[in-house]
Amino acid sequence: MPRQFFALIPVVRIEGGRATLPPSPIGEVSPPTSPLEVARYWSSQGAQRIQVIDADAAAGKAPATHAISELVRKMHNHARIDLVSGVFDDATLAEAAQTKPAQLVLSTKALADLDFVARAVAKYHAEISLRLVIGEGGVLHAPGSAADGLDIWTLLPQLDAMGIAHYLVVDAATGGHWWSRHHSVLAQFCASTSVPVTAGSGVSSLENIHDLCNLAADGLDGVVIGHALDTGLFTYAEAKTGAEARYDPYEWGPAQP
Repeated sequence: MPRQFFALIPVVRIEGGRATLPPSPIGEVSPPTSPLEVARYWSSQGAQRIQVIDADAAAGKAPATHAISELVRKMHNHARIDLVSGVFDDATLAEAAQTKPAQLVLSTKALADLDFVARAVAKYHAEISLRLVIGEGGVLHAPGSAADGLDIWTLLPQLDAMGIAHYLVVDAATGGHWWSRHHSVLAQFCASTSVPVTAGSGVSSLENIHDLCNLAADGLDGVVIGHALDTGLFTYAEAKTGAEARYDPYEWGPAQP
């Protein structure tokens, strides 16, 4: 049976107020539609947690506040919504908070101002997650900000002490492939905090999902699989197969009795 407490997280990426469904099994690409319709699609596939990315807000453009608010409101009883929108200061946090997601994800850039991070945690408590883009040796990747190049192993005890309730950890390497040479960084991160961690990148096969499930006992609560789903590498149903405890990569499905 599926492993417990491990979320397979699809992504609703919003650009210009619209989002896109994954390609059909025969490769047909759907035209952009409303973010709510895409979220409903993933929920119908069995997703209980969905990451919403406001790509425009993250790029410093006008945020999709109305569309996201509608999505969060109408999906409230169906899926947990985690919002990624480039939040790094009081203004961007206030804008994102209007949508009332289950989790507001602060960007790595926010670590340039630890007082801001502390204020965010004090105000929103468990609703705050922190996205950490980590490179070789635990160096943070946040180009153009004072957080770029900081050492996560030095910062982590301080962040835990602040009361950060959740971490979204992304590999800065091309493709974010945790299962390759940087897999040990994710494992070390999970072992270094008692706070739940989500792998935010890098899945390109069902075997990757199966391997990451092995970190569930160390506090990894799920993995974002948006890119793989959006490019048709596998379906959500197949992703659930990859999370099976007895999944056999050579059979492309659960192990046979």
